[in-house]
Amino acid sequence: MMDIYTEAVKKYGKEHQLIVTFGELSECAAEIAKHMIPDRVHDEQELINELADVCIMMEQMHVIYGEALSKAIHIKSKKLRKHIEEDKYEQEQ
Repeated sequence: MMDIYTEAVKKYGKEHQLIVTFGELSECAAEIAKHMIPDRVHDEQELINELADVCIMMEQMHVIYGEALSKAIHIKSKKLRKHIEEDKYEQEQ
């Protein structure tokens, strides 16, 4: 049995899901921007909902790009680890 993400990519196709991903990322970015405005009431649940939509689309991007995406994430995570360690070192001085 296919998982829901594989099923969505198979049903709607790569190009369509890339377009949907673009839209979800844009909506999430707009919601994050709202949360950056000082002295404004923020709907935390709305941000959580947009983040959930992005996570779902990212899972579909894993289906589409597979091992290449996993490899890129691994490399970027190692860079993040290095940045964290460098910042920690600088703070200890």
